[in-house]
This record gives sequence, structure tokens and C-alpha cells, in this order.
Amino acid sequence: MEEKIKYNKNGKPRKQKVVIKQKFMTKRITFSCTPSIYDSINNLAEQLKKHPAALVRTIIEDYLKEQNEKM
Repeated sequence: MEEKIKYNKNGKPRKQKVVIKQKFMTKRITFSCTPSIYDSINNLAEQLKKHPAALVRTIIEDYLKEQNEKM
């Protein structure tokens, strides 16, 4: 599943649309992001299949750390 990175007029990598679908979840989350973030989201999704609870906890902890640093 190797995807080619597309570039916009400025020569920057074009944002890709990310769709996160999960079993038992009716909501689809869709947003745009840069290719590097796109890859890390794909990696997270792979890990999420293996052990969801622990990963969700780390994501929330990281988010809270970022929020605290901003304040």
C-alpha cells in the first residue's frame, strides 16, 4: 500500500484525507493532514488493532501533556 506523495503548487507535500473507520463505531472521522502525520496515523491504526485500550490511554496522556505545555 505504498502511496505516492502529491505536491501542491508551492512544492509542499499536499495534505491527504484520512478516514478512520472502526468496527462497532458508527462515526467516521475525516480530516486532512501532511504525509508524515498520515503515516504515523496509519502506524497507530495498526497498533490499535493489537491493543486498543493501552494505546488510547497513551494518546490521551500525550494530548494532555501538549495542552499543559501550551498553557
